[in-house]
Amino acid sequence: MLCARLEENNSVFLIEARLLNDWFAARETLAASRPADFDPALVTGFTIATGGRTITLHRLEGTAAEARWEIPVAPGSTATKRREADAKIVGRFLDAVAQLRATRRKSAGGTSVPAVMAQANPGTASIQTLELEFGTERMLLSFTDDPDRGAGTRVVHAKGSPLAAICDVSLLNGGHQNVEPQAWRKRSLAELPQGARVSGLRLTARGDGKVLGEARLGPDGNWAGSGRLDPANSRRLAVGLADVRAAEFPGRDVGSGGWKFEIRVTDQAATGGGAASETFRTYLCSAPFSTRALLMRDEADDDDFILEAGLAEILIPLLAEPGR
Repeated sequence: MLCARLEENNSVFLIEARLLNDWFAARETLAASRPADFDPALVTGFTIATGGRTITLHRLEGTAAEARWEIPVAPGSTATKRREADAKIVGRFLDAVAQLRATRRKSAGGTSVPAVMAQANPGTASIQTLELEFGTERMLLSFTDDPDRGAGTRVVHAKGSPLAAICDVSLLNGGHQNVEPQAWRKRSLAELPQGARVSGLRLTARGDGKVLGEARLGPDGNWAGSGRLDPANSRRLAVGLADVRAAEFPGRDVGSGGWKFEIRVTDQAATGGGAASETFRTYLCSAPFSTRALLMRDEADDDDFILEAGLAEILIPLLAEPGR
């Protein structure tokens, strides 16, 4: 119970304290719990900055659900060449940012209220920033350490707002601090158009240049091969190499031990069957470091990648020493 009286009235009366609990923490009670209130479908680009490094992503043509995204070479960006970004990764990240909510904490009165705080000097202690673009409009978010050192929480502040929110940022999966292009780039690396097909394969040991297997698709649609690339293996591998996808771009040393093998792939266009309709791509391969993990690089690309498990399971047995 609490004693209370009305202004200009000397009469004192008792009231239930719990009825005023919310108003003992009026700022927290009335504050919005979302530090960034926006529609992810309207975002046309964003820039992440941390530790003096930045990366920018822009949306290309298409509606939000079908949009393509690119990683351009921008001033100060970590990107050294233009790449297409993975729209699914971008979409999940923007959805997660829009869903950030202030965590709950106990007020002095014992009620649960949103964890908000005054941002006295916004931006002066930012660890990461995220600038969202909506055409010509901008929204700048900063992420700083939680003063209560909460696990997985950060203080999130939108520029211009008097309050910041302490949010659980685990849903962002580290995206707010990831300025490496490999983290955002598209996972599909080679996808043959309809009607095109793989028509030739050659597997070589890089150490001594020995050809370990070679195969060719005949006019009748059957494979003829030698060494480790017998017709059955060649057929399965060719189907897999028509759609090469990365499970991950590690951007770090994964202990693969260097490039041990080389695979040369011949692709045949849908129109015509002669040599003029053929193109080539070459992949460098590490020795397998598990039954489903293999590091590779397209010679025309700078980024190493861990091959998606489905194709890795086809390729890895062909790289093993006979009898092993």
